[in-house]
Amino acid sequence: MRWLLVLAAVGRLAAQCGIDVSPAYFDGTNGSSQIAAGGGTYTITISGNSSSCSWAAAVSTGTSWITLGQTGGTGPGVLTFNAALNPTNSSRTAAIFLSGGWTVPVVQVANTCIPMLPVTSASVAVGGGSGSFSIQTVCQWNVGSNANWITLQTPTNGTGNGSPSYTVAANGCVAPRIGTVTAYSGTLNYNASDSSAKFTINQAGSPNNLTLSPTSAALGSSGGTGSVTVTTAMGCSWTAYTDSQSWIQFVGATSGTGTTTFSYKALANTGAARQGSIFVGSAVFTISEQAAAVPVPQLTALVNAASYATGAIAPGEVVALGGTGLGPPKPGVSLQLSSDGKSITTTLGGVQVLFDGKYAAALTYVSDGQINAITPYEIAGETSTQIQVVYQNATSAALQAQVQAAAPGIFTGEYTGTGQGAILNQDYSVNGMSYPAAPGSTVMIFCSGAGATDPAISDAAITPVSPPFPALVNQPVTVTIGGIAAQVKYAGGAPGAVAGLTQINAVVPSNVATGSSVPVVIQIGTWQSQAGVTMVVR
Repeated sequence: MRWLLVLAAVGRLAAQCGIDVSPAYFDGTNGSSQIAAGGGTYTITISGNSSSCSWAAAVSTGTSWITLGQTGGTGPGVLTFNAALNPTNSSRTAAIFLSGGWTVPVVQVANTCIPMLPVTSASVAVGGGSGSFSIQTVCQWNVGSNANWITLQTPTNGTGNGSPSYTVAANGCVAPRIGTVTAYSGTLNYNASDSSAKFTINQAGSPNNLTLSPTSAALGSSGGTGSVTVTTAMGCSWTAYTDSQSWIQFVGATSGTGTTTFSYKALANTGAARQGSIFVGSAVFTISEQAAAVPVPQLTALVNAASYATGAIAPGEVVALGGTGLGPPKPGVSLQLSSDGKSITTTLGGVQVLFDGKYAAALTYVSDGQINAITPYEIAGETSTQIQVVYQNATSAALQAQVQAAAPGIFTGEYTGTGQGAILNQDYSVNGMSYPAAPGSTVMIFCSGAGATDPAISDAAITPVSPPFPALVNQPVTVTIGGIAAQVKYAGGAPGAVAGLTQINAVVPSNVATGSSVPVVIQIGTWQSQAGVTMVVR
């Protein structure tokens, strides 16, 4: 109150002396109505009084940023004052009181300084840690964080250069995370209009922060369902996905947050054993399924593949085996040559046919319902043999067949065992209505079940195309065409064909009755081919 009393006394004197002040409203030295935020030294002119008149000056209460050069004087003169830098982002006002009731308002504009950060980011390990960063400014500043895992240490505000500190909590997630500490200029109330700078904190994650339980499942071929618990920290998100195995399907949600579960379904397996995976980040849940149960082959029938006759079989005979589950589904698999091209394979489409458990037959065709095989020559001399089919490691029960030296059957054009025979004319045209055989010409008749040969030929081998040709051991070999004995010129393996296919060359009797259905019969030793096979003679 003292300065008010002084001003009151001076005011009475001023009233007598007539003090005048310029400017009445302080506008700075550059003609503006406000002084600069950076502060400086300013003057007020006192005039209109005599040299004997004294005057006094004082600053409004609580104003520390204005310092008077002098607090009084006599006669005309100049009052100087100094304004400090404004460290806030708001303008501020004070007053200078002079004798005679003069009040000079002083307005200082807001400071627009932006905090400067020499370093703008830091990296923190997954386990957390602490640190600090520098703020360079002449202004007031405050700091705030946008992440609850970043804790700011006090003090969180100041004026001028500072080094706020922070503490980062451990990251319980697989994924890394990013948080921001913002340094605001001026006000304590953070708002978008404040000048600010950002300090970024990057924290690593870890795959060890997520585990699966269980980590695997072993299922039978029928498949099944199950669930897996994902354990990770609260708030950590995760997503489950498969390795593109269509037989693994999700039941329900495939993503979540924190510790929870997902469910899966594995479809039934119809093939070989298989394995697939479900991934959650780098964690893996493995599903294995047993192979589908393979049905045991059921071997129920055995016929001569040329005549379709049942009964005893002969070494080297092409036979047709019937049943269920004998091999791959239709259309099946046809014969394949060995790598050297000198034989056909004894394993075809995963199928083998064993005679007496040790002799593998050459295979010309396999399917689930039928197998065409050539009986091994090793069964010669036996009275019976046991035949088994092996498919995908499953073996059928044995089918017993009687064995004899020969069981001839003529192949037919329609694969029925009767009708037009598989016969070539002398010019290698196929015998038939369009290409009949002439009386006196030689025809080639193809049959199976003729038995052993001399020289012997190996199972599955391709018959040589040059002499010596393998001739039939079983004799005599006779052919009748139209009931008349025909001259046999050759009886042995068919050159270039697989062992077991027999070729008999015979001359059509010149006195045979011509026609479109002339009967043809072959006899080897005491065994005769099937009835009903015909050829065309004209």
